[in-house]
Amino acid sequence: MNGRSEYSIEELPSNGFAVLDDFCGPDLVAELTEAVESLAVDEESSRVRRGAMFARRNLLELDFVRRLIASGRVRELVDSIEPGSIAVRAILFDKNGSANWTVPWHQDRSIAVCERLEVAGFGPWSTKAGVVHVQPPVELLRRMVTLRFHLDPCGLENGPLRVVSGTHTSILGQEEMECALAERAESPCVTGAGGVVIMRPLILHASSPAKKPSHRRVIHIEFGPRVLPGGLSWAKTAG
Repeated sequence: MNGRSEYSIEELPSNGFAVLDDFCGPDLVAELTEAVESLAVDEESSRVRRGAMFARRNLLELDFVRRLIASGRVRELVDSIEPGSIAVRAILFDKNGSANWTVPWHQDRSIAVCERLEVAGFGPWSTKAGVVHVQPPVELLRRMVTLRFHLDPCGLENGPLRVVSGTHTSILGQEEMECALAERAESPCVTGAGGVVIMRPLILHASSPAKKPSHRRVIHIEFGPRVLPGGLSWAKTAG
């Protein structure tokens, strides 16, 4: 494992992230792993390398993901951070020997919506895999939270998520990002199977290729406010 992270949820408001080890028990981990491994490749949602799926979008359509979101413990955790939030996007990642990628330093700034409507403060707009995306006002992004459920142990050599504490309250320009990286230490989010990493979308984050690639299956679920302004609506929701 190369150690575990000890980042308390009580420090989430100041740090912008937290790590909870052993959040999902072994039975739930086994159930989720079996469900993930039984997924057939979907041409629209799956990304495949060397014949194996390593990422999949649109997980909110799947029953096992919806059950996870609706479970009492997950609902209690989300409501303790952002009461009443609903799941608005879910993605599967599996960094492994066949797909061992780099994610450069960035902030998650866009949301997926049903259609483009001209609403003050929303923009620029883009379309990804046929889905309309837009950058909302920073106030909305501050109300969102992401839970990353780990189905496998993720140590320092497994390409863990790395974050820069305290960078989650504003949208950073390139120079501000470079200053933050130069002035602040990065924190690796390592955890065992069943751990959950909690992060605000604006926290500066990255990941490197695994030094010892093995399965690093993560169910990444984003939660946001139930209602968007100006008649906009989320592309998908659950909860």
